[in-house]
Amino acid sequence: MKLFDGDEIFENVTVLTENGIIKSIILNENAKYYGANVIDGTGKTLIPGLINAHVHAFEKEHLQEAARNGVLTLLDLFNKSAMGADSLRSLRDSAGYAYYYSSGPTVTVPGGHGTQFGKVPGILVADNTAQFVADRIAEGCDYIKLIIEKGSASSPIPTLTNEMLSLAINTARKELLSMHLNDLMRSKRWSLGPMASLIFGERIQRK
Repeated sequence: MKLFDGDEIFENVTVLTENGIIKSIILNENAKYYGANVIDGTGKTLIPGLINAHVHAFEKEHLQEAARNGVLTLLDLFNKSAMGADSLRSLRDSAGYAYYYSSGPTVTVPGGHGTQFGKVPGILVADNTAQFVADRIAEGCDYIKLIIEKGSASSPIPTLTNEMLSLAINTARKELLSMHLNDLMRSKRWSLGPMASLIFGERIQRK
């Protein structure tokens, strides 16, 4: 079969596994192998597990469905239940489940985006921002989600101020917490990288 390792494609590859773990990858060999379960990979391609970088998963069945379809990592960007997120994190390293990471509730203000889904914590004034981020860390969040959403001209909604954003970003950086920001221009302003989403960092490596 073919093998794509994320950078290169290799032809005529044999993969040996034991107890669900890849033990050896053999390149360019036509030898025959025998075992309890031999899969003919002719015409097939093996790739690394996929990552879905924006999901809303609330049930363990969502993790199972993702894994069945080759998506082995889910980055959840809104879960208002700390207990629910913890229960999904507990399934990491469990066969048949995708790895689950979560931002917890969105960093928002009362009446802002995210509050339409029920009661979620919000930042009343800028001075509360550091505590809001600290609370997310205490809940075990893997990163935080900051969102700028003003609604429409006919139906405006409150949103984070620049001061709130700055405080949240600086607090998250001190704690080595990764961030997702949905606004490209502000993402550049705070040096979050060339794209609006920054989701990789030290804390996300935690198991």
